[in-house]
Amino acid sequence: MPDRFSELLDMAQRGRLTPEESEELATMLNAPVMPPAGHAVGFVSKHTFEPSDLPARIAAIRWFSKCGEPLTLDLTMEVESARSWWAAIQACQSIAWENVELEDSEPANRLAPSKSSRTLPRSLERHC
Repeated sequence: MPDRFSELLDMAQRGRLTPEESEELATMLNAPVMPPAGHAVGFVSKHTFEPSDLPARIAAIRWFSKCGEPLTLDLTMEVESARSWWAAIQACQSIAWENVELEDSEPANRLAPSKSSRTLPRSLERHC
């Protein structure tokens, strides 16, 4: 094996490796830190990852299909949906929202738990 490693290294320095030889060299180089193929060590995901057509998947997303529906998250603060885009814009420009942003920007509040949940306008469930 050390002879094969030297041979592959020499071929690589001359730029004469085939893709298969390049893979073989990479495997030898990574052997000290990587387990052999098929022998997972540590965390093993239960998910499989398949190549896919990402642009087609993104194009198929119904981006705004949930607009106007109640938020289905378990939050620690009370929220209320804005009934329209216009209402959301107005809420984001309100004094109450400005106060929330100012309160959270204070240096003393950066490490403390947020007080925003008490002052957040109910109309700001959606993204502001």
